[in-house]
Amino acid sequence: MHTRSIRSKTTSFLCKRAFYVFSIAALALGLSGCGYNTMVAMREQINAAWAQVENQLQRRNDLIPNLVEVTKGYAAHEREVFESIANARSKLIGAGNRGEQIEAANVRPSL
Repeated sequence: MHTRSIRSKTTSFLCKRAFYVFSIAALALGLSGCGYNTMVAMREQINAAWAQVENQLQRRNDLIPNLVEVTKGYAAHEREVFESIANARSKLIGAGNRGEQIEAANVRPSL
């Protein structure tokens, strides 16, 4: 009789242990699925953020030719202004009498 009670206790202990192991395995399996979904969602967020970076880089790249054209236009305008100022100064310096100096001083460079 004593052996029988030891066997039933051992069997009961093994059943409880198997139940605990199965419960922990089921819980781990369930939580791992949530973790996988989280990783997929994070990867999608990263891809979306990187797409925004690529869009901004493409936009900047598209604006560079416009910037070059604006710079060329301003350089031409600046050259005209400096040439006009240089011509006005040379007329003022080259003026021989007072009337030519007054006339040269009243000349407005085209800006």
